[in-house]
Amino acid sequence: MSKNRDLINLAIYIIIFFSVWSFYELLIKPQILDLAPIPSAFIQAIIKVSCWTIPSILLIKRTTTLQVPYPQLFQTKIYWENWILLLGLMILFLLGGSYLGYGNLQIRETFQPIDLINSVLLVGLTEELVFRGWILNFLLTKMNKFGALILSSSLFLLIHFPTWIHTGTLIPNLVSGGFIQVFFLGILFGIAFIKSKNIFVPMLFHMVWNLIAITYYG
Repeated sequence: MSKNRDLINLAIYIIIFFSVWSFYELLIKPQILDLAPIPSAFIQAIIKVSCWTIPSILLIKRTTTLQVPYPQLFQTKIYWENWILLLGLMILFLLGGSYLGYGNLQIRETFQPIDLINSVLLVGLTEELVFRGWILNFLLTKMNKFGALILSSSLFLLIHFPTWIHTGTLIPNLVSGGFIQVFFLGILFGIAFIKSKNIFVPMLFHMVWNLIAITYYG
């Protein structure tokens, strides 16, 4: 009975969270983007921290049924030598893709340093707290690792849909298979969390991925 209640509570959280974020992405964010770059970036940061970071930290701290409870998921010792190779391969994959796509490794004209706040720093922090630190961490106590990874990565993929709708890239991402990459990134970040038992590992991977993506892919 307790297991069912916990899953219902998670479902309620997901419905509310996805509804609020979809409303923001589709109706509020377009108005914010009309502002100057710096005010726009800081307003977006405040909203994302309010919608993502604060609720997830509160849930992590108050939930007793987590695979890696608070504060261990922030404190577990990280053996970085186990992750350097994988991180390097990920960087080579991205840089190689950029070179094949553009014929060079020049920074794209669309890159703006202010993008580092929301597209790299905050995305890495907030999305990992929600999808790995909270949702995956919780699901690991309710189902096997495979099921937890698939479900949490599917939710991670779905949260990108409002942004793709707003930018007009939903259909291109579905047709080109770009959505598959997002799904498997969720799997990669999830495995990094499960193996390291420390949320800072998937945060780093997420930040590095986004940094290279916005810098060299435009």
